[in-house]
Amino acid sequence: MTAKIPPSSSKRDRRAAQLLLALSVTLLLTFTLLPQEGRRDTNLVPMSRTAAVARAVLESPQPSAHPAFRYFLVQVVGNILAFLPIGASLAVLLRRGGVGSTLLRALAAGTLLSLTIELVQLALPTRATDIDDLILNTFGTLLGALVGLAWAQRGSLRMGS
Repeated sequence: MTAKIPPSSSKRDRRAAQLLLALSVTLLLTFTLLPQEGRRDTNLVPMSRTAAVARAVLESPQPSAHPAFRYFLVQVVGNILAFLPIGASLAVLLRRGGVGSTLLRALAAGTLLSLTIELVQLALPTRATDIDDLILNTFGTLLGALVGLAWAQRGSLRMGS
C-alpha cells in the first residue's frame, strides 16, 4: 500500500516553494553558466576524480589544510547543497499521489535541470562539464525532495490539529 500525501497545506506554502524555486534556479543558472577562466574540461567517468579527491581530503590528518579541500567543498558539498532547495520546492509543487511518485517527479525534474546545465556547459568554451556534477546534483535533489515532503507534511499536520 502506498502512503498517500495529503493535499497541499496552504497557498502560502506553494507560493514559498515557487519563490524558493525561482530564486534557486536563477542563482544556479547565473553561477553555472557565467564564463570562468581556464575551466574548459570534460569528465565523463563517474566519480573517478571526486572519489580520489574526497578520499585524499578525508584521510588527511588535517582535512581543511589539504590542498584539495576547497575543490572538495565546491565539488561535493556545493553541488549537493545547490540542489537541496530545488528538490524541496519541487516536492512541494509536484505533490500528487503517493510519496514515491512525488519523489520520482521531483527527482526527474531536478535531474533534467542538472543534465541541461551540463549539456549547455559542454557547448560553452569557458565552462567545464562533469558527470559527477549530475550525480551530486541529483543526490542533492533527492535530499531536498525529502525535506520538501517533510515541510509539506508538517503543514498538513498543522492544518489537521
